Amino acid sequence: MQKSIAKLTVFKRILLGSCIGLFAMCNPGSTVGLIPTSLFFQEFQNKSYHLSPNGNFVSYLRKKENVSNIFIINTLNRKVIQITNFETGGVKSYFWANNSTIFYIVYSNLGQKLCYARADGSINKSVIVAKKIDFIENKLWDNKFLLLSIQKGNSGLNAYSMNIRTWKSKLISLNPGNVIRWKSDNNGKIRLAVASDGLNETILARDTERDTFKILVNSNFINTTTPIKFTDSNHSFYALSNLGTDKTTLVTINCASGIVSGVIKHTADVVDVNFKNNMPTQLEVEIAKKEILFFNTHWEAVYNKLSAILKTKYLKLLESDESGKVFLLKRYSDVQEDAYYKYDTMTESLVSLSENSTIPAAKLCRMKPVWFTARDGTTIGGYLTLPKGGNKHNSPCVILAHATPNGRDVWGYVPEVQFLASRGYAVFQINYRGSCGFGKNFKVAGFKNLGRVVQNDITDGAKWLRDKKLVNPKKIAIYGRGFGGFCALNAAFNHPDIFICAASYSGINNLFTYLKDYSIYGKPYQQLLNKTIGNPFKDAAYLREVSPIFNVNKIKIPIYVVQGAKDKLVSVNETNQFVKDIRKKNVEVKYLLIDTEGHDFVDNKNIIELNNQLDIFLKRNLN
Repeated sequence: MQKSIAKLTVFKRILLGSCIGLFAMCNPGSTVGLIPTSLFFQEFQNKSYHLSPNGNFVSYLRKKENVSNIFIINTLNRKVIQITNFETGGVKSYFWANNSTIFYIVYSNLGQKLCYARADGSINKSVIVAKKIDFIENKLWDNKFLLLSIQKGNSGLNAYSMNIRTWKSKLISLNPGNVIRWKSDNNGKIRLAVASDGLNETILARDTERDTFKILVNSNFINTTTPIKFTDSNHSFYALSNLGTDKTTLVTINCASGIVSGVIKHTADVVDVNFKNNMPTQLEVEIAKKEILFFNTHWEAVYNKLSAILKTKYLKLLESDESGKVFLLKRYSDVQEDAYYKYDTMTESLVSLSENSTIPAAKLCRMKPVWFTARDGTTIGGYLTLPKGGNKHNSPCVILAHATPNGRDVWGYVPEVQFLASRGYAVFQINYRGSCGFGKNFKVAGFKNLGRVVQNDITDGAKWLRDKKLVNPKKIAIYGRGFGGFCALNAAFNHPDIFICAASYSGINNLFTYLKDYSIYGKPYQQLLNKTIGNPFKDAAYLREVSPIFNVNKIKIPIYVVQGAKDKLVSVNETNQFVKDIRKKNVEVKYLLIDTEGHDFVDNKNIIELNNQLDIFLKRNLN
């Protein structure tokens, strides 16, 4: 069978391709020949790729300045159509109802809107507006019914069935006030509900929609159970759960008895599961790199075929068409952005759907998984990226702390990592205690330990680099966003003997204010923060001990602070005062304040500027 590989250009980027080959990696002290910052931080981001049921079309969201719009590629004639054109708000979620229609939910000034559009762009209409709307299932039932969670006014999310021929909705289940999610069986009947008070969750089940929901499984923010999909019999459902075990596993739970069976364990948390025809096809875990476990022999054979064609095992099959003959897949790497493809098993044709080569892979730096032992004997994982052409024993280093205390760093393409490495810095990412993916015990160990165990893990990582002579021991900096910025500022007053400078982008400097400001999101989430971050009343001494704003007198190393004036999580007034107080001590402070930005910068010009200024700051202090 003749093989063909056709490349489809989704959009053109402003790029002088002929000049890319001239870019060379340089030492931090030089600016000649550096890859422009703008090439690392592109204005457009494509995500949420999906196949039409017949496999002839591929849709995706293109994100610009935090606003997402739907685009559709006709893979037969390579034509690209922009389906939506929002300048504010943007698309929240969408799915293919059939081969010609997409339903989507969009943010609006009035809340959220349910809309539908034709794949050829001929029709695009709004159906209903409510405070909040979610698809219960990404499916059109009997070719005429949608299942929706709808919140009107201050009521909870109620479950509705909507007839798309009459646009009339029918209330199926009334929310008693604490239900956060509904789940239907394979016949489109609402059989499960998940109730939460912020700390504890309860899975409720019923046999039919005429019956009353009864408690089936109790869990909480530590011991979790998340329903995914009903089994083919409709008597049980698949779930990701860590009840009775440290790692999150794939299980089946009987709807009548709550008995757990069919447990599929792994050495790390299961993070994703794919299904086809109500059966799991593959599950994904990530320890050092992503690992795929297959249940479906056809999917596994397609994966092996594509792995041979693309000469890499770092692939993921995302979905297939109705026939199971056409696949959508993602290729990932540490030196290229994620690339998406459509593969036809009948013609063995592979079509590229996205560009991922703004910078040649050969110009970028490899990310290596590493492990070290913390002071208490715990094994801590991370990723070390060494610059090209540098002496690994003498490279200055930037420790890059991830933005959320319960997130994690993963192996793959990270613009910030490659940007810093291109400037001659070794980059070290550490999955400290509290990070997800390594089991609940590892995660819980980070609760109420910011500035203590978490900071110790970061410090121990820096000491490990020094002991192993992997970097210049006298030139180690720390940088982070959000809670990563908190870690950087905490390191500035706790370990000036290890870190030569620190940089914080939207970093939290006062945990009291952070916890107080999050009260606007409601009491349940506030209770969760009190358990994981700290209670402003019971843990006041600890919060004061670790918050940078109360430790200004201890800061002696240069710092770089980036702040958006519209940030709702970090008070700009407190940051202004924080910077003033440090400057009074004659400590170098570089302060970038952007009036139009919030917590996460969205204007590409400002993102480039904050990184250019970071580059200047690091050069001055690490050169």
